[in-house]
This record gives sequence, structure tokens and C-alpha cells, in this order.
Amino acid sequence: MGRSPFLPDPERLQGLWSASGVDAAGDSPAPAAAPAAAAPASRRIRFGDAPPPSAAIPAPPPSPTAAPARGAAPYPPGMPVRTGPPPPSGARPLGPPLPPRVPGGSPGNVPAPAVAAAAAAASAAGPPSPPPRPAMPPIPDEALAAQLFNGAGKAEIDVRLGRVLDYAGRTLQASSAFVADSDGLTVAGLRSSDALAAVAAPLSGVQATISPFVPTGPEGGAVVELDEAQGVLQVVWTATDAGKLALGLVLASPLDRGTTRRLRRLVQLAVDTKGSV
Repeated sequence: MGRSPFLPDPERLQGLWSASGVDAAGDSPAPAAAPAAAAPASRRIRFGDAPPPSAAIPAPPPSPTAAPARGAAPYPPGMPVRTGPPPPSGARPLGPPLPPRVPGGSPGNVPAPAVAAAAAAASAAGPPSPPPRPAMPPIPDEALAAQLFNGAGKAEIDVRLGRVLDYAGRTLQASSAFVADSDGLTVAGLRSSDALAAVAAPLSGVQATISPFVPTGPEGGAVVELDEAQGVLQVVWTATDAGKLALGLVLASPLDRGTTRRLRRLVQLAVDTKGSV
């Protein structure tokens, strides 16, 4: 078998072996030459080798222990306790804030019975109610009208109606009052305006429109909520000898049916020029 054309010449192959320290004759490696100087230590990590003594990690010093505070439970044996300088003044505590302590609370953060009873009473009371409205005197309507119209002639209808409004303002704590005709024109007024009296005419039309569908009274009335500073506008219609009149009052709260019945009768007696009052 002839020599492969891809292999080098025997002389060149012999030179490569000699340069690499391999004896071509016995296939044994040539003795390595002595190093001229000590080579630096290799930085390659070899697993399984023990680290040199200089690379050992020093053990941490033992933590000092402190005696437990007076009144506190002693620490278990062998439990390390770390001590350090006290926290600076004004430092924020670690962790979430604790809930506020209820004054007078019993153990377990449960409020005392007196505190719980006061809180329940305050929640059940609700917002403060307005002071009670003074009641009208328990006398007949004719006797009350005789006291109001004393000295006023029967023909002075505007004066008699004005006294009814003055009485309503004092007794019922009305901030303003008026008497208007069926067209909404002012007949008498007390701290009122023509614009407020004019509202009585459309309210009367609404009353006539809804009367076939709801059981309204023969004369009727209406209550309109105003803003919180003024309260309500209550209108009471009355059939008199001079026609249908509207008595309007601006009040803190609506009147009861007995009071509106008496006001309606006073307006009738003020306009009735043929009566005995």
C-alpha cells in the first residue's frame, strides 16, 4: 500500500515530533526542561481542593447579651440578644401604627360600658331638631280675632289682614308672610315681596288641576321646599266674602292641620265685614 498523499514527508514529520518532545522511536515523551523561574499560582478554581489557609472566612465575633428589662420575661437559654445604641429621638417606629386606645377601655381594647352607652345614645339621637314652635292660645277663633282686630274698623280690611300677619310672624316664627288674591297680587305683606306673593297664582292652578285625581280639601294648600336657609313656603287658600285669598308663610317647617285651619278662619273673619268681630 503506498503512502497517502495527505500525510507530510517522513523528514518533516520527524521534525514535528522532535519539536513537540515526542520520541518517534519509542513513542515516549521527552523530559520537560526545568523552569527558569517559579510560575505564578494558577487562578483557576479546582473543585474538591481545600482552600488555602489565607482564604478562610473569619468567624463573626459573638454577639453581646444584655439582661432583660425589669418586669419583662427572661430570655430563653441560648437565645442571642442583640444590643446597640438607643434610637435617636423622633425616630419613626418600625411596622404599622397601632390603633388609638379608647379612653377608659378595659383589657382587650373593649370600650367601657359607659363609653359604649354614650356612643350609642349619640348615634341614635341624630342631628339636633329645631326648637319647638309656640302653640296658639287655646281659645275660640272668634275670641282670638276680637283681640287681634280690637280698634280696627270693619272697612279697614288691609289693617285687619296686617294684624293677622303680625300675629303669625310672632306666634309661628314666620320670617315673612303675605296675603294675595287669586291673580297673585299682594293684598297685605309682612317682610315679603310681590314676587313671592305671585307664586300663589300658579300654585292655585296646580291645585285645581290635580284635585280631580287626588283627594284634596275644598280650599286646599301647598308646601314648597326652599333652600336650607329659608325653610319652606306654605300657602293656605281661603274662600272669603272678597273672593279666594292665599295666605303664604315662610317657615322653618310645615304647619300642622289644626294650625292651618285656625289661620284660614282668621283670614275669613278679617275680611267678613258683616260679622260681629
